[in-house]
Parts: sequence; structure tokens; C-alpha cells
Amino acid sequence: SSGPEKQPDQDLSLWRQLPLYAIGIIGGIILLALNFPGGGVIGAMVALAAVNIALRKQYVFPGRIMLIALLGVGASIGLEFTPEIVQTIKAMFLPIVGFSVLIVLSNLAVGWYIRHLTKGDMVTALLGSAPGGLSQMLVVAEEMNADGVAVSILQLVRLIVIITCIPLIAVLVV
Repeated sequence: SSGPEKQPDQDLSLWRQLPLYAIGIIGGIILLALNFPGGGVIGAMVALAAVNIALRKQYVFPGRIMLIALLGVGASIGLEFTPEIVQTIKAMFLPIVGFSVLIVLSNLAVGWYIRHLTKGDMVTALLGSAPGGLSQMLVVAEEMNADGVAVSILQLVRLIVIITCIPLIAVLVV
């Protein structure tokens, strides 16, 4: 046995939170500067994971800060909608519905398979295999009490595979 499991540190004073935020922001900025896909989220995640591992601690993001972050992500997604996007959706309604149904069905199949392989919960498996953005899936995972670490790992691998394979496939097909 590796000893008792560490409990997350939930009573962080502001002065203990600030260095953690700074480390996360720096990690995100580094990967953004390197044009790494999803660099802001992934860089912050990797930087703070390294801190947790190095310090042998687990910190919990304060609920009030998480709420602000969730509202920010929601506002960001909402701001992307324009009248032109609504017109495009109307013009492409049937193909959008068709491929959306296929995506949901394939996500259910992949999620079931991941759950079967990992013996984890279905919500985590579905969110980890969903074709959404990494940051959006992490927000949903947080709201649904899924395993955020598992979702982020699955999403990161999915993102890397798509970013490396799809351009190659496109070149070979065209």
C-alpha cells in the first residue's frame, strides 16, 4: 500500500491561492506562446499538476472562483453567436441534425467502451470522449461532478490525435 490517500486542501487563504494562480497562468502563457493547441488550459493544468505532484498535495479550486470561471466560459461561448451564424445554421439545418445524431451515437459507443475498459463512471467516460472543446468539457465535468483529471487526459489525447491525424488524412484524401 502507498499509505493513506491525501485529502484535498480546501482551506486556502488568498495568500496561498495567489501563487497557485500565478503558476497556472504562467504555464498557460508558455504553451500559448508555443502555439500549443489548447495551450492556455493545458499549460495551466500541467503546471499545477506538477506543483501538486512535487508538493505531494492536492488543492481544490475555491467554489466562488470556479463559479466566476464557469460564467466566463458561458459568456465567451454566447458571444460567438452572430446573426450570420444563425443564418448558416438555418441553411444547413438537416446536415447539422444528421451529423449531430451520428456524433452523439458514436460518443455513446466510445463512452461505453471507455467505461468498460476503465471501470469508471459513465459521465466521465462520455465527457472524456465527447468531441467538444477541452475547456468546455472540463467545465461540464466540474458541473456534473465527473472525474476532471480523467476527462482532461482523455480530451487531451483526443485533441492531439485529431490535430496530428486529420491534416495528414486530408492531404492523403485530397
